[in-house]
Amino acid sequence: MALPPAKPLHFLISAGPTHEPIDPVRFIGNRSSGQMGITLAQTAQARGHHVTLVLGPSHLSAPAGVMVVRVETAQQMLDELEARFAATDVLVMAAAVADVRPVHASAHKLKKEELGATLRLEKNADILAHLGRMRRQQVVVGFSLETLRGAEAIAEAVRKAKAKCCDLMVLNSPGSLGGERAASVVFVKSDGSSEDLGDLSKSELAGRLVAWCELAGSLQ
Repeated sequence: MALPPAKPLHFLISAGPTHEPIDPVRFIGNRSSGQMGITLAQTAQARGHHVTLVLGPSHLSAPAGVMVVRVETAQQMLDELEARFAATDVLVMAAAVADVRPVHASAHKLKKEELGATLRLEKNADILAHLGRMRRQQVVVGFSLETLRGAEAIAEAVRKAKAKCCDLMVLNSPGSLGGERAASVVFVKSDGSSEDLGDLSKSELAGRLVAWCELAGSLQ
């Protein structure tokens, strides 16, 4: 059995998708279930850390004993994370935030003919990059889901880690979505060093990642 950490840390974890409303019944979203972030929160709490989980729309139950903040949109997620970031030791951005949102969300259900041939979109804020630029002593971890493979995927993860001011980028593939296992996982640091973990359960990945954060946090 692993020994408890010498210093309990405050983990701020995001999880799940965001839903960007088109109208009261339609939205832009993705296939994320929130399982990875929820498992991370459970694992960190079990290790004796204080955990705040900012959770997007998910059919999964929130972990018992963890402080959970429910959000729907990317802007709501940004607001909640930003408000808590200064008091955080470790940020793990496991949420799959929608990259775009409709310019205007209708207050009434749009008829098919009202939708038109195009839907006008605008970019959501890059939450991880925004918080990364705000960091002081925090450990910052991001997730990078890529269809690229091998050296190309690692190079992209390194680029993201540098651009978003991350200590670690958890590279994985679309096979991680929705299930109990994480696919093609590589821990990638901004200096280009990497550790290939392959395919493993999300519970195993959470244990490895929390341990990595504990070590990084002890060096801050």
